[in-house]
Amino acid sequence: MFEKLLAALPYNPSLVQQLSFYGRRLRREQAVRRAGVVVLLLAFFVQFFAVMSPPQSSLAQSPNDLINGGITSAADAANHCRANTTNYGTILANYGISCDALAAAGTVTLKSTDYNKQLFSMGHNPYGKAGEQPVTIDGAGTLYVRYLWAWDSHAYSSYKALSVVVNGTQYFILYNCGNLTSIGVPKPVVKPVPCPYNAAYVVGDARCVPPPAPCPQDHSITVDNAACKACPQDTSILKSNKLCQPCLNPRYPNVTQTSPACKEVCPLDHSIDKDSADCAPCKYNPGILGSNSECKACDKSATASDLSACINVAKSASNKTQGLEDATTKKAAAKDEIVYTLKATNSSKADYKDYIFRENISDVLDYANIEDLNGGTKSDDNIISWPAVTIKAGETATQTFTVKVMDVIPGTPRSTSDPGHFDLVMSNTYGNTVNIELPSTPPQAVAAVAAEMPHTGPGSSMFVAGIIVMLASFFFARTRLLANETKLAIQEDTNGGL
Repeated sequence: MFEKLLAALPYNPSLVQQLSFYGRRLRREQAVRRAGVVVLLLAFFVQFFAVMSPPQSSLAQSPNDLINGGITSAADAANHCRANTTNYGTILANYGISCDALAAAGTVTLKSTDYNKQLFSMGHNPYGKAGEQPVTIDGAGTLYVRYLWAWDSHAYSSYKALSVVVNGTQYFILYNCGNLTSIGVPKPVVKPVPCPYNAAYVVGDARCVPPPAPCPQDHSITVDNAACKACPQDTSILKSNKLCQPCLNPRYPNVTQTSPACKEVCPLDHSIDKDSADCAPCKYNPGILGSNSECKACDKSATASDLSACINVAKSASNKTQGLEDATTKKAAAKDEIVYTLKATNSSKADYKDYIFRENISDVLDYANIEDLNGGTKSDDNIISWPAVTIKAGETATQTFTVKVMDVIPGTPRSTSDPGHFDLVMSNTYGNTVNIELPSTPPQAVAAVAAEMPHTGPGSSMFVAGIIVMLASFFFARTRLLANETKLAIQEDTNGGL
């Protein structure tokens, strides 16, 4: 339109009024486009500073973290190691990781599904996640390892981590929680045992040999003397001793004639003496010896004294407010009272003395308060326990405690370092895992939607913002140019301006 008006103006001077009107509209359009460019430039700078100083998570720590709040650098991790913060140095030393090696570690980006999904992470609390198993470390107590991908809510998760290689074994330290991550379940280092004969060597060294020893039966000669041969029936005397004569009773070929056991034999095993400690009957089955491999408190016992393997623990929860025997079948609501029942069954053949019920309820207390511990106590790290009890053979002991869901369910977003923390599920493990779901809150819903949005990254957003600013600047410049050309055309036609 503008080009047509300019072309017809020399032949039709009356068009100057239309051109003047067109010029005023262009000046208004120029002002609007100038304001648009200013707004876009301001938005671009806001985006630029947001990229340069990205926001940090408001929930930066969890009771599961080995280092509360995580680490900021290799030097920070080394400082925690040297200070042995929450036994951090002790935990790392158990796997041969020194504080100096930590200080020299490099930073990498780690996917939860790397190494054929065999990455295991270590934390303080049990959650019943895939591959979870306890790990006991002297000086640090019991920790738990589980698959790193068990925390994923999508195909995989990415982590910023320190990379440490010790004696050919790869380890990672996660920045957001300080948790130790390994390929497979981490194996503790085997500490060398000093040689008992020479402290300069260790057991297994060819030079770690005992000095020449005297003959056990006669200290006047050494063990390498041909005369140092023990009596087959009584190893406390030499074979050449006149007392070394086998028992005349053929039922007791392994004792001498002068031995008090020559005339008596163990009724449970004729190959040993009656007064021998090995002749003691099994306290669970008097018909066999106590040394018999079948003398066990129960089938799961490794030894005769192993009673702990015979204790089978289980847990259940009921919703007292909603009248549900199984509280896991329906979401709990605010103010609901949940009754947890802990059971320990003694499947052995002997009484188990001083059994202590002990339970970690850290995840439950994210959304509930304790109502009644029924005689139990709670420690500062959210572990409840009861006085020791005796569980008779074949019987089951029970403890209960009651919690009440908070009046207003917290909308705290899920922890970045511990996805099981504030996940709208009250998880609790005691033999089996009990998960009680809670209704979603608006902040949690927003966080879930945000997690599903595409991760374009700062580079993509800056590129799009730049394109928009360039387009707005082009249209502003074009409008300004058209307005100036219109003004010049009108001035030329009227010899002096509008």
